Amino acid sequence: MKIVVGGEDRSDVVGGMVTKGVERMRRHPDAPEFVHSTYSALALCEATTTSAYLHRLIDLIRKRSELSTIPARVPHGQGLVTTIKAQIRWLMWRVLRYQHDRMAFQQNVINTQMTSALEFLVEEQSREIAELRARLDAREGNA
Repeated sequence: MKIVVGGEDRSDVVGGMVTKGVERMRRHPDAPEFVHSTYSALALCEATTTSAYLHRLIDLIRKRSELSTIPARVPHGQGLVTTIKAQIRWLMWRVLRYQHDRMAFQQNVINTQMTSALEFLVEEQSREIAELRARLDAREGNA
């Protein structure tokens, strides 16, 4: 990873901050399971057929469809007023988080059901296509 800020390579400084932030998020008790980097949208480029693309896409959707409500650090400006505003936002998030957790749970259930339905549809279509091809081959063989 190369990070350029103001025309200068700042990979060491910014990359270290990003790595520390990710590790802190991974240790959070409510953190979702982190998916391996092979489940990236860039993996779709490796598909050579439409079928392979579709199967990779469904797998990607399955691995990346979870919502999370773990708190993220929101940067704020300096000064007393912005610090107070940030503390108020943090407090409100803590007080109202249960509502977000409930909505995220419901959305995760919907995402899982939709992904499962998509997988079943693809499997059913693949089975029907194979069956139709076999019937067509049998008819062409008899003709």
